Amino acid sequence: TLIVFEASARHLSFTKAAAELSMTQAAVSKQMIQLEERLRVPLFVRTPRSLVLTAQGKKLYAAVFSSLGQIAAAVADIKSQGSTETLLWLVMMINPSMAGVVRHWTICANCQWIFRISKSSR
Repeated sequence: TLIVFEASARHLSFTKAAAELSMTQAAVSKQMIQLEERLRVPLFVRTPRSLVLTAQGKKLYAAVFSSLGQIAAAVADIKSQGSTETLLWLVMMINPSMAGVVRHWTICANCQWIFRISKSSR
C-alpha cells in the first residue's frame, strides 16, 4: 500500500500511478481509501482532474520517500561491498492485489527476492 501511496503522491494522479504499477485506477483508488481509513485521516483532496496532498499526506509522503531512499542507499552500499556471489534476500509481506506490482521493485541487478503473499487484508 505504501508503494501505491508513493506513486500516487508523486504523480498526484491515481491513473498515472496505476499505469506505472500495472494496476487499474480503481484498485489504486481503493487502496488509498483503505489506507486513509486505517490512518483515520485524509491523505488526498480529490478534485475531478487531479489530487492534492493534505498536510498529513505530505508528511507521510516525506517519510515514505525518505525511507525508500534509505533502503536503496543501503542496498547499493551492501552491493558495492560484496562480491558478485553475495545475495541479498528481501522478505516482504504483500497483499495479493500487489503481486503484479512486484516486478517493478528493482533495487539491484543480482538480488534474489522472496515474497510471501498474504490472503489477509491486514
